Parts: sequence; C-alpha cells; structure tokens
Amino acid sequence: MRIRPFPLRVSNPKNQHGSAILIILTIIGIGAAFMLVSALNKANNQIARDKTTAAALAQAKDALIGFAATYRDTHANEIFGYLPCPDTNNDGQADTPCGTQDVSTIGRLPWNSLGLPSLRDGGGECLWLAVSGSAKDNPKTTIFNWDTTGQIIVQDAGGAVLAGTAPHERPLALILAPRGVIGTQTRASAGASECGGSNTATDYLENASISAVAGATSSITLSTAASVAGSTNNDQGLWITSKDIFDRIKKRSDFKNDIDTMMIDLRDCLNSLAPTSLPVASIGNKGINNIIATCPAIGTKKIKVQDNWKENLLYAKLPTPTKIIIDGALTSNSCTAVLL
Repeated sequence: MRIRPFPLRVSNPKNQHGSAILIILTIIGIGAAFMLVSALNKANNQIARDKTTAAALAQAKDALIGFAATYRDTHANEIFGYLPCPDTNNDGQADTPCGTQDVSTIGRLPWNSLGLPSLRDGGGECLWLAVSGSAKDNPKTTIFNWDTTGQIIVQDAGGAVLAGTAPHERPLALILAPRGVIGTQTRASAGASECGGSNTATDYLENASISAVAGATSSITLSTAASVAGSTNNDQGLWITSKDIFDRIKKRSDFKNDIDTMMIDLRDCLNSLAPTSLPVASIGNKGINNIIATCPAIGTKKIKVQDNWKENLLYAKLPTPTKIIIDGALTSNSCTAVLL
C-alpha cells in the first residue's frame, strides 16, 4: 500500500485580512442601515405628531374666531368680537369672570364651551389659551373695536418676535400646545377631568408668564428646533389678531347695519338742530365727544355700539357753511359740519 502525502495548505494572511475587513464593513453597514431606519421612523413619528398639533391648533383658532364673530347671537344687545375666558379648573368650561378688567389671563382652552372635543396636541396634552384683557368677555374692557390692541407679544426661544412688533399687531389671544414634559414639570392629576393633569400653567408651559397689571403687555415664548433639542422649551402656538376676528365679522350684514344705524341716527339728530346750534368739535377724540353728548344713542344695543365705535368717527364744524366734495362730487347744498 502506497501512502500519499496530503499537502498542507496554509491560508494567505492577505486573504484573512481581506475577509475580516469585509465582515467589519458588513457589520458597519447593517448598523448604519439600522440607525438610518430608526432615524427615519423617529422623524416620521415626529412629523405625524407635529401634524396632530397643527390640526388641533387650527381647529381651536377657527372655533375661537367663530365664538367672537357670533358673540351677540348668544349675548343679547352686546357687540361682536369678544373672546371667552380660559378654563382654569380643568372642566372644559370657560370660567368667568377671569381676573380683573384689562388684565390678561391664561388657562386651558375651554373646549366644551366652544362646542369642541378635548383637542390634543401631538404629545397627547389638551391645549391652553392666553387671552388679552382687552378682548376677554368678562370683565369687558371699556372700549372694544377693530382698533383695540392686544396685550400679548409672541417670540421664539431664539429671541425673534413672531407677533406683536407694533401695538396693532399684538395678538388678542394665543392658543398653546404644551406637548411633552420638560425638566421638573409635574402633571399629576388634580381631580377627575377629561384632560387630566394639573391646573398649573408652569407644569405645561415653559415661558408663559402673564402680567397682573391692567393694560400691561405679556411676552410668551414658543419653541425653536434648538430649544426642543436642548429640552428648554417645546411649546407650540397659534395666535389670533384683531384682523382675524373682524375680517369675519365684517361679512355680517347686521354688523354693517349697526355702523350704518349709528351714523344715520347721529346725522338725523344733527340735521334737526339749527346750524348755529350745532356743537363744535371737541378737543381730542377726533371731535366726537360733543356730538355724542348732544345726540346720545337710545336703546341698549345702540348704546353699546356707540360706546364702542364712537372713536372710529370724525366730526368737524366748518368755519362758514360751504359746499364740499364727497366721493369726487360737489354737494348741491352748503354744509355746516361733516361727520365721517
């Protein structure tokens, strides 16, 4: 029997090295793919949560504007435009009165009073609401119309002003989505309620301090990407301006009738006087005070309209009766006074 030697094969060190690199690259590739998929899933989840938040804020804003635009429908003889007080005891109802006159207030969105479900943000939390003292319906400010300025300035965590640079741009209200817990916030339940959690704003909102001074402006801070990443502020919000409210109110025929009736009543009253008896324009308030004293409104609704909208009128008594140009045409008769 012939014994044949079995050749000993020695692996090439270069081949071993190449295989090891291939294995390492494969592991790295799998890990990178896993991280990419995880990151994409996280991003998609965040996008979905942000969409939920945006939809809730938009629905709340529309309901609040609707409340303001139909205010007199549910509050006889009042004017249009007021906003509800927030919910301060977590039952979904607007709690009135909220604070004192011209002092802004903050609480949860009164979803039940607005005929809404308990709207939730992407973090599963119910929405909050800050209302300017100048726009809340109880107690009301002295004069409220489309020239009324809000008492809220909205800025982001980077210091940029988002709304309220000029007085007439200040929001009348701000709807807030608190989202998840940050820092030492605690949201332990305070009694049975649909929204759950506490009634303390600082348990939900990072920078939403409201001034207790009548007429004072309060600054509320919303999040940026950096503040969310740094866990210093994750609040989102949507504000309501005077234009938002009165753009809808102006579509109402009864609002136009209110203003037309006020003008016609004042005109008829002034025309009933002898020219020499017409009041002179008062100093300040666009000359109106003296004619309001001479021709006061009669009836609760008319009084409310005149009290709140008189500052939008202009009255001037001419030195001598003369014809004037109105809408490009010269009047046929001489005028002693003008009401705009």
